[in-house]
Amino acid sequence: MKANFSNFLVRESNEFAYLCAKEFAENINNDKSDKTFAGLCTHLLLSIKDELEKNNPSCKILYI
Repeated sequence: MKANFSNFLVRESNEFAYLCAKEFAENINNDKSDKTFAGLCTHLLLSIKDELEKNNPSCKILYI
């Protein structure tokens, strides 16, 4: 099954992330969207990376 927004299981715990990601994807060419949601996505990804490194010091993480 290919992952996409139409088959993404939205629950209360992930609804905010889902809405932000969908809004970003739908408005990628809009200047406002680029500035608002790119920062949020970057912040979340870096937070995940930092937590993984903290909990798994020998883990090798590639962030592109």
